[in-house]
Amino acid sequence: MEDEKNQCKVEQKTGFCDGFYGNVVFFMGLLIYTLIGALIFQQLEGPASLERRTAYKNLLLEGRSNLIHTVVTRTQEGNDLNSTLSSALEAYDNLIDDVKWEGMSVVKLEVTSEWSYLRSFFFATTVLTTIGYGNMTPKTKAGRTFCIFFAVLGIPLTVTVIADLGKLIASAVSYACKGCGGRAPPEVVKSSSKLRKLFGKGVTAGTVVFFLFIYISAGSWLYTYLENWSFFDSFYFCFITVTTIGFGDVVPSRLQYLLLCSVYFIVGLALCSTAFELVRTQYSDSWKKMQALSSHLSAPLAETLKKCGDNIHHNLDACVMQELLDLRKALGISGEGVGDVSKKVASKKCGGKNSAEEGVNPSRDEMVVTSYESTL
Repeated sequence: MEDEKNQCKVEQKTGFCDGFYGNVVFFMGLLIYTLIGALIFQQLEGPASLERRTAYKNLLLEGRSNLIHTVVTRTQEGNDLNSTLSSALEAYDNLIDDVKWEGMSVVKLEVTSEWSYLRSFFFATTVLTTIGYGNMTPKTKAGRTFCIFFAVLGIPLTVTVIADLGKLIASAVSYACKGCGGRAPPEVVKSSSKLRKLFGKGVTAGTVVFFLFIYISAGSWLYTYLENWSFFDSFYFCFITVTTIGFGDVVPSRLQYLLLCSVYFIVGLALCSTAFELVRTQYSDSWKKMQALSSHLSAPLAETLKKCGDNIHHNLDACVMQELLDLRKALGISGEGVGDVSKKVASKKCGGKNSAEEGVNPSRDEMVVTSYESTL
């Protein structure tokens, strides 16, 4: 018996190690794929970006000179200063909008390529995780074509890594529970949707969502120091990121921390997908329980209505019959229960005989019962 227990422990440990090393291999493959993709994006988009920024710089300098020249010359000529400034500033504002759309600063006209290697790596990460901030986009045909193939091949790999990372997190928590004396299943968790089975009935969707909230809050606190954002803006950015919404209105700008951001994204996506899967599973289980409860209640309720027909008095009111029929229709119960009630009422009203055979006019309650039977 003791040997069997030891053998089970060895098998569990071996399975965990195999799963762990398999996850490491997939993660390293994704990392290498992303590094190569970032290098290709830099080579395809870098020269074109540098050329566009140089052209925008020259246009901006020329626009400033034209603005100053227009204001000085037309003012000396005695023209209306307000109209002169309005027309000149409108042309200059349009130029500034184009420069800002390119991602350049209108104050420091430093011409540098937008597609540095770190920025290219950050862009490749947002493509593979389907976050897609939109602050950086390929503009050449070659870059856009490569982006399509890069996403088609890389997104399935990223989804696999995220799913395996969710399993690894669940397995790590399982072994942590065992180390603390907690009770957890011996096998390695096969999917993130079985997280609740891992801990038992004590873990609910609210608990996992709470841990996700803690993770986002920790990242928010970190970004307040890395990017000098407010805590609210940092929390907003982290939530939009780990849920893959990716508006792009708040984006990190410090290049030295972009690799850390990428790691935070992947771990957050794994945790978020696990939490969402658990919430979906709990909703599905609750719906199945409601359906089972409804099916269990239908038969006893019909039996209760039949018993009411056996014990009913002669003075059945028409309003009571109306309520019983409405209840039957609402619950979708077969018409046998209420139909038996109406027949027994009619039988008791007539002393067990048909009123038409006795030549007696049916009473008001009998007519009501008969009319409602016809509607079943």
